[in-house]
Amino acid sequence: MAFLPDVYGDMVSKYVVTIHALLVTHMHLGLWKSDRAKQVMLDDISLAIMYPAPGNQDADPSDHVLDIAPS
Repeated sequence: MAFLPDVYGDMVSKYVVTIHALLVTHMHLGLWKSDRAKQVMLDDISLAIMYPAPGNQDADPSDHVLDIAPS
């Protein structure tokens, strides 16, 4: 904070971090509640759940790595 002496900088930064943590928690809780909200007709409006693509789960994961080494 430019208008405060340097000795207050550390004290103010701790409060800023705390306030940001509270705001992020409040925002996350609001988003979580809105995701689980119901419409007027009681239809579920939550986001769709994503599942992994079907395929051979036992396959070697390195088969899907793009090799970009110079030839």
